[in-house]
Amino acid sequence: GSYASANVGSLLSVSATVTLAANGASLLSNYQLPGSATGSIGTITQRDLAGSLIGTTTKVYDGGRNIGLTGGNISLTGFVGGDGATGTNMSGTLVAADAGTGISVTLTLNPQGVTATGNTLLSNYRLPATLTGLIGQVTPRPLSASLVGLVSKTYDGNTLATLNTSNFAVSGFVQGQGATITRTVGAYDTKDAASFLGVQSALTASDFAANQGTNLSNYSTPALATGTVGEIRSRLLNVTLTGTVSKGYDGSTAVLIDPSNIVLSNLVDGESIIVTRAPGDYATANVGTGIIVTIDPEFVDATPGPNTVLDNYDVVGLITGAVGTITARPVTVSLGGTISKTYDGTTIANLSAATLTLGNVLGTEVVTVSGAQTGSYDTANVGTRKRVTVAALTLGGAGASNYALTSPSVSALLGTVNRRTLTAVLTGTASKVYDGTTEASLAAANFQILNLVDGETLTVTPLTGSYVGKDVGTGITVNAALVGPNFGAGSGTLLTNYILPTSATGAIGAISRRQLTAALNTTISKVYDNSATATLANGSITVSGFAGSETATINQPTGTFASQNVGTGISISAALDATAFAAASGTLLTNYILPTALTGATGSITVRPVSATLIGAVTKTYDGLTTATLTSVNYALNNAAPGETSVRLNNPASGTFATAGVGTGKTV
Repeated sequence: GSYASANVGSLLSVSATVTLAANGASLLSNYQLPGSATGSIGTITQRDLAGSLIGTTTKVYDGGRNIGLTGGNISLTGFVGGDGATGTNMSGTLVAADAGTGISVTLTLNPQGVTATGNTLLSNYRLPATLTGLIGQVTPRPLSASLVGLVSKTYDGNTLATLNTSNFAVSGFVQGQGATITRTVGAYDTKDAASFLGVQSALTASDFAANQGTNLSNYSTPALATGTVGEIRSRLLNVTLTGTVSKGYDGSTAVLIDPSNIVLSNLVDGESIIVTRAPGDYATANVGTGIIVTIDPEFVDATPGPNTVLDNYDVVGLITGAVGTITARPVTVSLGGTISKTYDGTTIANLSAATLTLGNVLGTEVVTVSGAQTGSYDTANVGTRKRVTVAALTLGGAGASNYALTSPSVSALLGTVNRRTLTAVLTGTASKVYDGTTEASLAAANFQILNLVDGETLTVTPLTGSYVGKDVGTGITVNAALVGPNFGAGSGTLLTNYILPTSATGAIGAISRRQLTAALNTTISKVYDNSATATLANGSITVSGFAGSETATINQPTGTFASQNVGTGISISAALDATAFAAASGTLLTNYILPTALTGATGSITVRPVSATLIGAVTKTYDGLTTATLTSVNYALNNAAPGETSVRLNNPASGTFATAGVGTGKTV
């Protein structure tokens, strides 16, 4: 049947469509059957609904058992037809407050919290008083951790941070609960020195220690704690000065220190710093050793090595060390002025006109230089731009202790050694036999060279000079012109060191008279005259030995044959007297030794021609013969030499008529 209303109620009209079924043998066809039946008999009681909590209700652990439910968590069953209802947000109760899943949740169902859907009348139903279900999920309460305070260290080349419990701040605990974090390590977000660095620490549950009454399983512990709490302080470098920091004196305390003199320690392993420039200061500007050297780190330039950052290091205070050496500033000495002398065979240089000048002396500092009183030429020989050396240089003046000579001596090409002037005189004797010239033959011994340096010698090769006059005499002045080739240098002597004399003079001349000889220049011949007298015609005697064109004649009329007899090559002599000589123009006989006799003269005495004549009368009677009979009286000897008595004819007793015929005046 059908209720007139589907809703809960009593005495509800119920109608039913009746279909009858016959019992037994009854035939329903015999009846007019009703099609329906009605009656207020109906009672519809509230339908009991069953319900449960479904799905999941989740909350974050908050220490309480209340948990919020949504309509989706309420499941009511037992509705009929299309009826239904939904729940609204309500609060359930967890069986336990701790975090977990599948936790039993109990909901005391408040009908006001149920809303019918569609045409549902909730009055038709009886709601369950409570709903339960294992739908509770309490998720661990998320905690957050931060780093607080100051996490500080000195740069050590890594990001490791050392932490303690005071560095952690944990938030998110339910009131009255709490925990501490026991982790002691973290990490800086950089290894390099800086302030306000981010620090983080990776956390695990084991790093948390729960306070009393706190169950950490009810919490989700953070995996990371962070905070801008980091400070990495610069690492203090130990800087020492080693070796020797040296410079030459420059009047200042400033020094640029070689990086090799700087030793850095306390560097992180594997890191390095290369000092590229390190200006410093000596404690004094003066020359010395063991001087305190100070470096202000602010002015040091450095280059980081691999994996090194300079800002990670620091140097506190000044860097000092007794490593300083200031060496004397080298000063040079220049030699100037004029250095000159006349060659004297030594290398000694007179410095009276020389100057010594210092170079490289700073500013107005007072430094003087002095040296030996004399210098030395490179050689003793004549020359210009000769090197002169001054030794035994010393410094003086207030600033001298800060300077050092680069050399104990100085030299310069400014020396002049002038040639030494020599004079030559003639000595000894230059003699010759008068030759009509002024030419004088001189030997080396005739020359005396004056002003030679001791120990040096010159020789003069034999040469020709000039007498001041050509005539015979003694003490005659002789002059000689000299040229370079005339001189020869002795051992250790250089002619170039001297101005050689161009002349020599001396009253050394001696010209002796020239010997003349007289000789016949023709053959003196005479016919035997029974005397030794030789008649010498003018010009028949030649005087030899005159100089040049000089000459003289001899007026000597006679000489004497060595024999008065006929012959040839008969020596002729003549006693010559000075008065016999007549000098030609330009000839002085005083320049000559006049011959007193002829020399080498010969002559000839020819046979005196004599003739014999027949004198008287030679008579005979014709006899047909030409024979003539002669007697001594018939003979006459003609032309016999005067006074000659020893020559006679042989007076032949016969002769010959020219003809045999008769006649007179006939030739016999």
